[in-house]
Amino acid sequence: MLSVLLVLVAVVLLPAALATSWVDRTVADREGYLEAVTPLADDEAVQDAVTVRVRVAVLRLVSAPSVAEEALGDAVSLAVRRVVASQTFPPLWRASNEVAHTSLVEVLSQPVGEGGDVRIDITPVVEAVLDQLPAPFLADRIEVPPTSFTVAGTGEIDEARRVWQAVEGRGTVVPLLAVAALVLALVVSPLRRRTGMLAAGLALPALGLLAVSLVAGRRVVEAGAPRGEERELVLQVWDALVADLWVSTAVAAGIALVLLLVLAALPRRRATA
Repeated sequence: MLSVLLVLVAVVLLPAALATSWVDRTVADREGYLEAVTPLADDEAVQDAVTVRVRVAVLRLVSAPSVAEEALGDAVSLAVRRVVASQTFPPLWRASNEVAHTSLVEVLSQPVGEGGDVRIDITPVVEAVLDQLPAPFLADRIEVPPTSFTVAGTGEIDEARRVWQAVEGRGTVVPLLAVAALVLALVVSPLRRRTGMLAAGLALPALGLLAVSLVAGRRVVEAGAPRGEERELVLQVWDALVADLWVSTAVAAGIALVLLLVLAALPRRRATA
């Protein structure tokens, strides 16, 4: 039956519609990306990760022969915590992610197998900490080398490229095709109530598969990230980026479930002689 075929098309397109819309809205769009990750500047796990990485970087650059090593470490730790906990950090974090987003889009647009990675450069945070330290600590100060977190390595990038190049720019087309297939199925069906129930019932497992894919994706990211503070930061960035897709998936599942229950509760129309 044509209506059943159209329902299947709509259901297959549903997860893709949500994913392509999310890619256009949150990954490809610079402001959408920044809106997702900028609040992480206030996240404790992110602050802890940045604190550890910046402290190590600063200790490599400073020296104070007249100061005990423990005292030097304490002074650096205090300066790092002061910067990360201050209003100075959020603008630095946002600026670093602006550069990271540009790099992300460029890397994803390259051919599969091209290599490359995406980093969040926190060198400006290191420089801000150095500005907080007493002058004697900076007597032998040299040019600050780059300090960064790798949020996506070559292995993860190639997988992401395949998805990106398949869905990028289709955030409007795929949802419209899904809606059109469902509407057409209802139009041509002689049993619209059953067709609606079929669509809602099949949408739930389709959305479940999307949820499973998100969980699997997080595990891939976790497995590919180095242990320690870098892994925590990478996972926080991942969670922030996919949060919108999780919400869209949950809303779609809720609508499908309510629709299924409502249609199931409606009394059947009896055929008239």
